[in-house]
Formats: sequence, structure tokens, C-alpha cells
Amino acid sequence: MLTQHKNYPGEERVMTRKAQYHYGWDFAPRFVTCGIWQDVQLKAYDYFSLNDASLQTDSIVDDKAYITGHVNISSVVKSDFLFTLSDKTSGNKFVYTRTALDSGENYFSFNFSIPNPKLWWCNGLGEQYFYSLIFDGKDNDDRAIQSEIKCGVRTIEVVQALDTDGTSFYFKLNGKPVFMKGANYVPQDVFLNRADDSKYEELLTKVKDAGMNMLRVWGGGVYEKDIFYRLCDEKGIMVWQDFMFACGMYPYDESFLENVREEANYQVRRLNKYACIVLWCGNNESNEGWHRWGWQTDYDSLKELKFGVVIKSCF
Repeated sequence: MLTQHKNYPGEERVMTRKAQYHYGWDFAPRFVTCGIWQDVQLKAYDYFSLNDASLQTDSIVDDKAYITGHVNISSVVKSDFLFTLSDKTSGNKFVYTRTALDSGENYFSFNFSIPNPKLWWCNGLGEQYFYSLIFDGKDNDDRAIQSEIKCGVRTIEVVQALDTDGTSFYFKLNGKPVFMKGANYVPQDVFLNRADDSKYEELLTKVKDAGMNMLRVWGGGVYEKDIFYRLCDEKGIMVWQDFMFACGMYPYDESFLENVREEANYQVRRLNKYACIVLWCGNNESNEGWHRWGWQTDYDSLKELKFGVVIKSCF
């Protein structure tokens, strides 16, 4: 464990998993808040709870979209479970299959296809279309759950290919090269709970009206609330999503790394249902600091570290 945190770039802020800009930044004063700032919920269920469901487009070939679904169900019983996935508008069934549920957490995946799909496009290139799909599940005793899942069908590719100037870096959305027009997004307020839903609506409407098609969620802030990503989905704003690490050396003992693994798993599962998420990025400028800000020579505690250990600690 790093007990002498002042011997590491970032000092005390790297020891806490909270918004790093609360410790002061070039645009933010130092207000180190504490406490629970988002809603707390207590969920109860008799037999099953659909905790998470997301649909991801693997490919679009010959006017057919190939989709992989990911589902997380909590169950209090062992059960043979039948579930279907159908289009809310047309009633067409895309999935009809059985799986076994154990008591506790259950994760499973399934595949299906949508013929002649309507696609999700970013702002300026087309419509932001979403399928409304109904997930129906029940066991042999007719104990049931149902949920509606929104699905934006789109493929995304980051193209890094050798060219005459070096290596390219651009996105292809549904096979079409996209010129990224956007901005760096930081939290809207020093005190996070003061940014209510109306502020998100106002800001992201302005982003769309300005002709932007992408925002990068900066790694010194927070993983944003669901309303941010829902509005980006609706307005066609692609999201470059940082993990929340910025301009510092982070602890690399096993307990800290395990905490980060849980954080990353939770956030990726929470956000992978949004069509707007096009990239996850490891950190903000920590690699830059290691290579170009003198960390390896200015901090005695870092002189013996290898680059791979630094990378491991940043992610």
C-alpha cells in the first residue's frame, strides 16, 4: 500500500475513488466533498430481478444486423427459465430460448438478427432510431419478469492504419467515416448534486444545436448519470468515455486494484446499453506524466518502477 502518498504525483487525491477535480484543477477550486450524492435505492423481489440487459450490434451484413444480448438476473430459486425477446411495435419474436438459473447472480448471453434494420446515426448523419424490445421470462411455475429494452443498432470502428503521414485515427459509424466534431466534457458543477435533469437537457440540446457529434467524458470527473447518456443517445452525440483517472500515479497494491476492477466492471455493464458509447479510454494524461513530466526523476519512489507497473496502476 502507498502510505507516503505525497511522494507520488497526484498526492492525496489518488488515494480516494471520488471526483479528482474536487481537489482543485485549472478550472475548478478545491472543494473536497464527502458523502452520498446520488439516489440510494432498496430493491425487493419475490423470485427474479432483471438487473441488467444490453444489446450490442456485432455486424451488419447483407441488410441484416447481428446482435448479441447480455443479461444479468438475480434469482432466489434454481429454475428452468424460458425467455423471449420481441419487437414491441410489430410483435415479431427475435429470441425464444431456455436457460438454467441458479440461486444468486446469473449472467448469460444470446444471439439474434434483425432483417433490414433501421440504424442509429450520430448528429448530422441521420436518424437516432431505437427499437423497443420486450424481454419476457418465466419459469416452470409461471413466476415471471418482464422489461422493455431500448436498442440502437449501429456498428463502430476505430481505424488506426498506416498512411503517408504515420497512423490514422478516426471512427467509422455503420461503415461510414465520421469527422469528429465535439468538445471535452467536465462535470457541470463543483457540487455534483446541483446539476439537475434540466441542466443536462439544456446543455446537450446546445451541444446538438452547435453541430457537435461527440463529447469526451474527461477522466478527472465522474462517470455521468444515466440521463447524460440517455440524452446523448437521443440527440446523436457519440461519447468517448474515460475511466476516472487523471494526471497522477495511482496505488497498485492488490486491494486497490481489486476495487478498480469492480468499479470498471460495474460501469462498463451499466453503460454498455447506450448506443452513444463508442470508446473507453484508460486515463487522462497519466502516460504523458510518466514520459514527459519528469515523474521518473523527480519522485524517488518512482525511480525503480517499470513502465508496465505504471500502466497497470493507471487502469
